Parts: sequence; C-alpha cells; structure tokens
Amino acid sequence: MNTHKTFENKTLCFVYGSNLNLNDFDKWLTKRDYRDYRKEEVLGGFNFVKNVILPDHELAFTRWSETRKGGVLDVREKKGAIVRGALFAASDKALAALDEKEGVSSGCYRRKKVKVIDGDGNFIEALTYCVREDRRESFVEPSEEYLKIVQAGYERFGIPLGQLSAAANNVANRGMLDSLFVYGTLMRGELRHGCVCPERLKCALLAESFGRLYLCGDEDGYPAMVLDYEDRTRLVQGEFLLYGAGDMPVARLDEIEKFDGYKDLSRNFYNRTVIEVGMCDGRTRFAWVYVYNGDVSGLRELKEKCWREFRGSRKKVLAVIADEHAQGIGPVDPEKFYGYGDIGDIPEGMSFAEALECGLISERKLAQSSGKWTVVIS
Repeated sequence: MNTHKTFENKTLCFVYGSNLNLNDFDKWLTKRDYRDYRKEEVLGGFNFVKNVILPDHELAFTRWSETRKGGVLDVREKKGAIVRGALFAASDKALAALDEKEGVSSGCYRRKKVKVIDGDGNFIEALTYCVREDRRESFVEPSEEYLKIVQAGYERFGIPLGQLSAAANNVANRGMLDSLFVYGTLMRGELRHGCVCPERLKCALLAESFGRLYLCGDEDGYPAMVLDYEDRTRLVQGEFLLYGAGDMPVARLDEIEKFDGYKDLSRNFYNRTVIEVGMCDGRTRFAWVYVYNGDVSGLRELKEKCWREFRGSRKKVLAVIADEHAQGIGPVDPEKFYGYGDIGDIPEGMSFAEALECGLISERKLAQSSGKWTVVIS
C-alpha cells in the first residue's frame, strides 16, 4: 500500500466536484482579491497526479450554497459505492486556499482523511473535503450553472459523468460498484459460492486478472491472491460476478473475508480493492476483489494460477459450462453466429470446452449466443 501523505512536499488530495474545474478555482481566487503572483503560487502548487476512486462513499448534493444558488457536492459514506475523482498534490498555500474556498473555518466543510484506489488497485492516503454532518441535508437540488461548472471539470480530467447525473437526480443506489472478481472458494461450484448470493446474480463468467495466487494452509486450504504491479502478464483465473444495483452482499462478504474497512488496512485479513478484470477476449470490466493482506513469503505459490486447476476440477467445470451454453445455442451454423461471439472461428471438430480451455473463445462470447449469463455449476 502507498501511504504517502505528501508528494514532492505537497499534500495528496482527493478532488471532486467544482474543485476539478481549475478555471472556476481561478475565478474564485480573483474574487477573493488574490493578486496575480499569489494566484500563481496557489494554482502552480495544485498539481494533477492521476485519476483515482474513493471507495465506500457516494457523491451527493447535501448542502445549500447561496453562492451557487443551489445544492453543492459532498461525499458521504456508503458501503459498496465508489466516487470517481482525481488525486492532486497541493502545496501549503494551495491547501490554505482550498480550506478557505470550502469554508472550513466557518463550519461548512471539514477535512477528512481517506484511502483512495488507483488504476492498479493500490491504496493511497489522501485528504478530501466533506460537508459537516450538522450541515448536511438528504438532498438539495443543484443549479444548472453549478452542474455545468462541475461537468467541465470532469470532462477535462476524463471522469465519466454518470455519477454526477445520478447524484443531481438523487437516484437510489448511485455509485454502487455491483461487480466482484472471485478466484477461489467463492466461485461457482466451490464450497462457499452460496455466500455470494448466487440467486441475485445477473451474470457469472470466466475471467482473469493480473496477480499471483498462493495456497494458505495445507492441500485442503484456501487461495490467497496478491496483485503483482511489476508483472502484469501473470494472470490469475477466476470469475466475474455482476449483480443488480445494490444487490451485492458487500457487508456479508466483508465479514467472511475479515475486511474491517479502510481506516486501518493493517487490521484486515483481506483488503477489498478495485481492479480491471479481463473477460478473456480483450474486453475488460471493473470489479471489487479481496486481496490477501498477509505475508506471502512463507506460502506456496500456485504455478497453476487457477484454483480449479490446482484442485483438479478445471476440465470438469469447463465441460459443464460448455454443455450448458451448447444447449442454448444448438447446432453451430458459422454464418448464423459470425459476429455474435466468434463461434464460427472454432475449428471444425473442436468442442466448446476445448475452445474455452485453450482460450480460443470466452464464456462471455458463448453467453452472447446462448443467452445464458448465469450457468450454474453444482
């Protein structure tokens, strides 16, 4: 985990909302009678680092602003939700200006220490601003002008607008990341698959992600995945699970994996982070994953990179998956299925199970043709 509180002697800040619009920040500095040299010091000391995710929070309009003539943005805690934003490195002068802009001394917003997640699933300590609890309302409708200011900032840094729109319309379950990458006993057909509430799943597909797989305990133990940032060619095979909005049993899974939140990551047995998951056909999806938080130096690394391969059940599982999809597809007509899942590319005489095993086709492509997105494995 990266726990750097400073970056080139600056404070790392999770930035969202109107603070992403640097032109708006510049105008605010002008209104506050900042002279040109002072504006240069502030804006020159406020530097973009990378886009990141704030976990277990949602974007919300919770406070009326007379200046903005409507609701203004806030981040409030919500398990399983994420807020997309940017990591900035702020100098002392930039941070002092942000404190003033956010009304820290007048009790409007307060500083909050958080953990954010970068594109590699890495944790970074940062500072952000949230509305004080005694100033919060459940929802305050924002003005169109304020929304345009925020939208311009999001577009500048390539942040999707979906969460902003959902928050402006007070949509329920907004910001929920309803997907999960599993790689061991939570997979279909495994001992604890029932813990993922399979009846709520919209989709369960074979998938993979960069990392290393280790064995905890003896031969009847359980797997532990760690992310490998240096060698992204090392892939752990698992499954991508997708739920309906708000249907993922996050609290239950946190308890099972002994994850007690982001305040003190060292206390957790597994840490819940966000990674990009490969669908085995060039497509990727973002998902939660529980990664091992212990010392792996004394553990056995599984060269198979696949829990089912290690247990000797992979071929049987692939056969079940292939058979279920084949029943939905029927006899293969290459012309009929060309473009629906590249089924026509499978060599004559090769089974779906063999094609899955050698990576010639993905389960996602089979599901596109069979219409079966949640094949059950007993």
